[in-house]
Amino acid sequence: MPHFLTFRFPSPLPVAGEEVPRASLRVYNFDPTVAPPGKTAMFVFLDSNYDYWKKLRDEDRDRYRKEKDRLASAVLDELERRFPGIKNKVEVTDVATPPTFERFTGNWKGAYEGWRITPQALTMRMAKTLPGLANFWMAGQWVEPGGGLAMVQVSGRHVLQLICHADGREFVATEA
Repeated sequence: MPHFLTFRFPSPLPVAGEEVPRASLRVYNFDPTVAPPGKTAMFVFLDSNYDYWKKLRDEDRDRYRKEKDRLASAVLDELERRFPGIKNKVEVTDVATPPTFERFTGNWKGAYEGWRITPQALTMRMAKTLPGLANFWMAGQWVEPGGGLAMVQVSGRHVLQLICHADGREFVATEA
């Protein structure tokens, strides 16, 4: 099974008052540190509306939990359609909404990546310096399209290359 794939729903899935046509699935069967032997973790990512979830959580916790349960069930139904028998093997589910990400990471509006992946965002380039602030360089998920730890590493590498260039030095990567 591939470690990452995107799939379309047969009909859009109602999520947070919007129709979501697709989901991304990440399967961690390559990483023995995320689950006990013979098991794995799977993460399904859906685009969702922060304001909807925030309001629901703040105004009606019971309905918020029920909506998360409904969503987990709908996603499991879709996974079962694609991978027959998987539903009976699922031991734990958890639904993290944008307010969940906000609570644990402090990211603006619960962003799980620095920038929403759109055709425009993928080609966006941001400055790594600020005008009037010498010897200051920015790296991280908010200055590169995409997100997660891998993009933070790429961002750090880009900044090191820029610093080497500014200092007239050759950038040389070594393996630690």
